[in-house]
Amino acid sequence: MKRTTKRLNTVFLTLLFFITTIIPAMAQPLPSLSQIAACQWVQGQQTAEQALAGKQFVVVEFFSTWCSGCTAFAPELSRIHDQFHDQGVSVVALSDEGPKTLQQFISKFQGGLHYPIGIDSDNTLYSAFTDPFGVNTIPYTFVLNTRGEIVWHGHPNEGLEETLQALVAGNYDVDQFKTELHNAQNLKKSMALFEAYTTVAQFPEEKALKEQLARTIIDCAKSKQESLALLSLIFIHDFKDYPMAALAVETAVSQPQQPETTLESIYLDVMDGLEIPSLVAEDFLSILATYQKDQNRTQLVEALETFAVQL
Repeated sequence: MKRTTKRLNTVFLTLLFFITTIIPAMAQPLPSLSQIAACQWVQGQQTAEQALAGKQFVVVEFFSTWCSGCTAFAPELSRIHDQFHDQGVSVVALSDEGPKTLQQFISKFQGGLHYPIGIDSDNTLYSAFTDPFGVNTIPYTFVLNTRGEIVWHGHPNEGLEETLQALVAGNYDVDQFKTELHNAQNLKKSMALFEAYTTVAQFPEEKALKEQLARTIIDCAKSKQESLALLSLIFIHDFKDYPMAALAVETAVSQPQQPETTLESIYLDVMDGLEIPSLVAEDFLSILATYQKDQNRTQLVEALETFAVQL
């Protein structure tokens, strides 16, 4: 009786952790523009407050003075600020460092830096912006619309200027970005749910809950065939969960084909990363080809179970 109670408590606590900690972190609303404006500004306070009044696009960059990539991009960010400032775009940058450190950083650049620089105490804003995306790097940049909604995010040297050009020209595909954003958040949710699945899978009496979690994990990962390929192989090797491995394969097959690649090449890359021998990988590709041709789920489950002995 005590053993059963302990098991059920473990499962309950795992799911409680997910429900009360992980899901709220994903759903956490972004700080408002006024909250960003309320920062202590080392320079450009008036410009920052005007920029964050909800009348233009705002570039928010998170950086640190010790970060070589941040230092290298700072002059470019100044140029971007100057280039787009009269086109309805403003730039602000935030660091968790103190005024003296930031002033010394600014003075390193000939002519200084032209955009507002503020203090993000205890990385509060950085965490609020980046946690939903699993980001833990700098420099990292967000572009916000007049409602304070994210319309782009990423390393500032990897698409920021092109995004701003499209925004001011009025031909930026916000719907596509929102789809990509939704998919990225679902992938993070899938990874978080997998932690719960790993715990629940230890308890045979929780078969129904394990299946429910697995189905949700696969559904959340369906936008990325690489993730589905990895999931199917993990379900086979680590959990001997052949029905869910088959579901992951089915879902991967059903997704639109990515440009310049094939599902077979995706599986080969994943299996190579897992150091699965080439002959074994070929056997899996044969199973995949058979399913793509016949669409027989029962045979797929059986074939994956047989294949598992080779892993």
